[in-house]
Amino acid sequence: MSQFTVTRYGHSRFWAVRDSAGDLVCVCVYKRGATEVARRLANLACVNQLQETSSAYKPPLWTPKTLATD
Repeated sequence: MSQFTVTRYGHSRFWAVRDSAGDLVCVCVYKRGATEVARRLANLACVNQLQETSSAYKPPLWTPKTLATD
C-alpha cells in the first residue's frame, strides 16, 4: 500500500486516504473503510499499469469526420 496512505484527518475522528503526492483522495468515518479504499485503489492502479504495458497501440475510440466544404 505504498501508493496510498491512511492517516487521521486533522484533529477529528475521521480518516484520510492520500495518494503518493500527498493529495487527499477521500475522507472516511472508519479506519477499516479507509484501508479498504486504499487497497482497492492500489489494486486498480496496478491493473491499469498492466493493461497499459500489455497493449502498446490502442486505436482511438472516436475519430472526427471531415466535412466537405463546397
